[in-house]
Amino acid sequence: TEITRTAVRAVRANAASSSWATLLAQSNAACARLEQTLTRLNKAEHAVLDVDLLALRKRIANLASRLT
Repeated sequence: TEITRTAVRAVRANAASSSWATLLAQSNAACARLEQTLTRLNKAEHAVLDVDLLALRKRIANLASRLT
């Protein structure tokens, strides 16, 4: 099978037009991974500066504020 630029564009266009349900499922999966990562981060012994944690909190809050 020959892969053409037209075929690649068609695949990308199809992927870009994901349904609302698909996007919601992907977002929920990403949140679950974030929760797991935050749990591991809180359990880990680390020498992270408060500045680093503050920056992470701000980034997460910023992401949450983008939901409309």
